[in-house]
Amino acid sequence: MISVRWGSKGVFTFDPGFTSTASCESKITFIDGDEGILLHRGFPIDQLATESNYLEVCYILLNGEKPTQAEYDEFRTTVTRHTMIHEQITRLFHAFRRDSHPMAVMCGSPVRWPRSITTRST
Repeated sequence: MISVRWGSKGVFTFDPGFTSTASCESKITFIDGDEGILLHRGFPIDQLATESNYLEVCYILLNGEKPTQAEYDEFRTTVTRHTMIHEQITRLFHAFRRDSHPMAVMCGSPVRWPRSITTRST
């Protein structure tokens, strides 16, 4: 049984009562199961679930505080720009039947455009 804390030996505490789960200190999440408390960055989980949208929660988790409107707008724009799909990929998806399984579409993508695959010459 290991009962060493992170600070003293550089390892996480292992508690067999956790059923093989190691515990650690976190600046992001606080859990007190006995009291029914779950906080993310100091905000109760129910407050985040009912009063914030997905992107606002992402901002809070990354930055530790709620964004101002200007910060939120900039964050939303940044996330949106990184989630845009190239037009060629959109055309690729339209080449498959509407009822195609998503995994089949993803597996079929290299077959559709084999030049996009990096191959090793032997």
